[in-house]
Amino acid sequence: MNKTFITFHLFLLLCIASVFAEPAGTWRLYNSYTNITKVEPFGNHIFVLCDGNLFSYNATDHSVAEHNKLTGLTSQNIINIAACKTAKKLLIVYEDYTIDFLPSDFTKEVTTIIGLKEKLTSKDKTITDIHINGKYAYLTTKELGILKINTLSCTIEETYTHGEAIPDDERTTMTVDEYKALSGDAKPDGPSDNNFFRLYLNNGRLYATSGIADGPTLDVRPNAIHYMELTNTTWKDVPIPDVADKSSPYNTILCMAFDPADASHFFVGTSFGILEYKDYNIFKTYNTENSTLSYNNIFLNNTFVSSLLYDNNKNLWAFNGFFNLLPINKMNASGNWEIINRKINSINTQNRSLEGAFISKSNGFLWFSNSNWDRSGLYALNMDTYTLDSYIEFINQDGQLVNTNPYFFRPVEDTEGNIWIPTTNGPVYLSSRDIAEKNKIFTQPKINRNDDTDLADYLLGEVYCYVIAIDKAQRKWIGTKDAGVFLISNDNATEIAHFTTENSPLLSNEIYDIVIDESTGIVYIATVNGLCSYQTDITSNYGTLDEDNVYSYPNPVSPDYTGPITIKGLYDQCQIKITTSAGYIVHKGVVSGGSYQWDGCDQNGDRVASGVYMVLVETPEGSKGCVTKIAMLK
Repeated sequence: MNKTFITFHLFLLLCIASVFAEPAGTWRLYNSYTNITKVEPFGNHIFVLCDGNLFSYNATDHSVAEHNKLTGLTSQNIINIAACKTAKKLLIVYEDYTIDFLPSDFTKEVTTIIGLKEKLTSKDKTITDIHINGKYAYLTTKELGILKINTLSCTIEETYTHGEAIPDDERTTMTVDEYKALSGDAKPDGPSDNNFFRLYLNNGRLYATSGIADGPTLDVRPNAIHYMELTNTTWKDVPIPDVADKSSPYNTILCMAFDPADASHFFVGTSFGILEYKDYNIFKTYNTENSTLSYNNIFLNNTFVSSLLYDNNKNLWAFNGFFNLLPINKMNASGNWEIINRKINSINTQNRSLEGAFISKSNGFLWFSNSNWDRSGLYALNMDTYTLDSYIEFINQDGQLVNTNPYFFRPVEDTEGNIWIPTTNGPVYLSSRDIAEKNKIFTQPKINRNDDTDLADYLLGEVYCYVIAIDKAQRKWIGTKDAGVFLISNDNATEIAHFTTENSPLLSNEIYDIVIDESTGIVYIATVNGLCSYQTDITSNYGTLDEDNVYSYPNPVSPDYTGPITIKGLYDQCQIKITTSAGYIVHKGVVSGGSYQWDGCDQNGDRVASGVYMVLVETPEGSKGCVTKIAMLK
């Protein structure tokens, strides 16, 4: 066969593989660029500040480029920018008082000043104005005076008191309207805002509600339902009718439910009722006048529908918040409503935000939680008899009480029928056996200390957890109030990873929601500052070794490539061997997760020679075979 044809064929394999997924460990940020607040012309580039995010417009080729933590910036939520022409750098000021200097040609690394961020003071450090004169930048703060910064050395040289004269600003100005006229309002694609609360995957799209009118801050956001095409990451908003009661201070979009038989048919739970959509057009609205929904006694004219469920019998289940009795509303396929009132516990504690309704695949109960500042609880409703099992006090296997009063706490089920719950004291679960035997004992996983003792600590026992998502490998992705995201092994005994704003592009350490696209292995993370995603090594073919779904990338491997070679489509605990075409073993190992990474070296640590290498796999069940080939070019 012609060598040129072989090389071209391998190139096609590489292109095909690149379509399936990005390398494991890849992050993406989905920032909003809707509202322009600042424009800084800088040579051929124009830097634009939008919704706390930054991009640049190239006036020569009319391209746009995003600038964020993935491209080298160090923080999130930008409040001001200024062009330093003498130093050829863009000064960037963040909400957390970090100051970055981005070289205008993007060829050098960002330089950061953290002195203001780390300064301990009771005075307000907020930067209110920036003047640029020569090599100096003068930053005015609310109460700390004026900082004089040398933009060449990126150091704070002096601090002036308020009232002292500073040189005139030498910057070239450009208004937002001037930028739009020049560029045609060019900007990167992104959601309409950075408000993401609840996430949903349905029919090749990611949906998000803006939330929230609950929690420690009773934060209220502009109403929005964002959705993204997963194949091309283009963003749109679902139109929202103007039916909200404007007199209520807590108007908000909270949750969604999708018709399993019709992807274009879905419902949206809000503080002002339920919205029904068909083909992204509003079809009907439900409120206190045409349904069993009721106004609560805390927020007047507010229904607070915080959880929705659309079952396979075309019944819509809606959960009304802030009542002493538990009102579960049910609309059947004919549009008839009924209300199921149940007392949630003997103390008559008021319910608050009813969250996370789902129907168990193992026991058939409808599970949900009550997130309450006083007395949270977990509930299981028999959908035939309407009897309700309540789990109010969480007593663990050691007889100790677990604090279950976090906001936004929602249950989730694993493949073994265990019901997991995030709590103020880490994750716990109600085992399928205890559910069947009606034992109200919660298991709080433990991690051995490995210090020559038999002692162990509760898994994340001191961490305030908000959300748990479980991937195909039964690993737990745990989002927290202020500690980022933890990835825990399937046996609950190992912390595989811990992502924070300090060690990753994660947008915030406060996590509202996590969903996992099992077809691609992408984990979508909603934070208080917006949406980001992480590419895992677990996909939908995890656990089924199908040669048609196994591929490696890059493939072919170019001579100058020094990174890892990733083999995807495998599953946990497979034995893997990489051999020459003659059968000589150059590398072997064990798969952890759904992919395997090879450094391109033999067992002595030397780079292998050019040629075609066979990837041989033996499954835990004993099946053997060659699943793919890798071409090494030199």
